[in-house]
Amino acid sequence: MTDRMKRAMARNVLVAALAPVLTLSACSSPSYDPLASRLGELDHVVGSYIWDSTSGLPTNRSLSVRLYVDGDLAEDDLGALLDSAFREAWEGSPFEPVAGIAVQVAVGERPQEPSAAPVDGMLDLRSAMGGIDWSTKQGTSSGGTTAIAGADALADRYGAWGS
Repeated sequence: MTDRMKRAMARNVLVAALAPVLTLSACSSPSYDPLASRLGELDHVVGSYIWDSTSGLPTNRSLSVRLYVDGDLAEDDLGALLDSAFREAWEGSPFEPVAGIAVQVAVGERPQEPSAAPVDGMLDLRSAMGGIDWSTKQGTSSGGTTAIAGADALADRYGAWGS
């Protein structure tokens, strides 16, 4: 094998190795503005923060929503708010959340620069989540501050994604 052939082979191997990185770096985050507007119309909601994550493959994405609510939210209203938030997130997500949707609710104003880290004022959602009529058992995080629903349960309750 000549030096020229070795250089050509090395260059091709390098291009093949970098192709996925270059392709993924060209991807942009979806716009959550339309979904944030929909969530902002829900009773008691004064702001929201939305993010996504992947588990394993890039196509195995989940959507997370944190609602910031006023202090007038009664315990009885929390279940209805949670149900509406899941519906709006399922119908308004810019991608199909095949790994499910997680919802958090916190009392207070949305910070200028929110993050996915826990915040003060997060509400316990165990009771509210238990009051929603899911087709299969859904649940909350161990602390109860994150309600989690899988894609199948969301489709059973609200119809096909994006509808």
